[in-house]
Amino acid sequence: MSLVFKKSNHKECDELIKLALPHGIRFGEKDITFALFSNQILVGMACILIRSKNGTAVFKGDFVLPKYRNKGFLDYMIKQRLKYLKVNYPDLKRVEVNAYPQALNCHLRNGAKFIKNFRYTFENGERLKLLYYEDL
Repeated sequence: MSLVFKKSNHKECDELIKLALPHGIRFGEKDITFALFSNQILVGMACILIRSKNGTAVFKGDFVLPKYRNKGFLDYMIKQRLKYLKVNYPDLKRVEVNAYPQALNCHLRNGAKFIKNFRYTFENGERLKLLYYEDL
């Protein structure tokens, strides 16, 4: 399997964005957008919002097409974004994540730490979690 994770734009990821929006995943003009290709097929995307170059960034906009889930793609996108930040924003101190329940364990395995539950509760009773990565 050939994986390519590259900086992209919202236009290239437009179809994925349309599929992600009904799930509450939001994207902004200031986001740094990445696309994930598996064997030249666009299968996922992820974003970073830089709040301040020597302070905080936010991982957001993680989305993998349903038929490609549970294959390690989210894990791969997390690791690649952490590497990107180390190289391009060496003074960054912290990365925050608003983690959906299905992504929680993946972030924790990659070193994220729990901050708090949000008030928002999903239909199944689970809550959105605020996590952070430090010591990039």
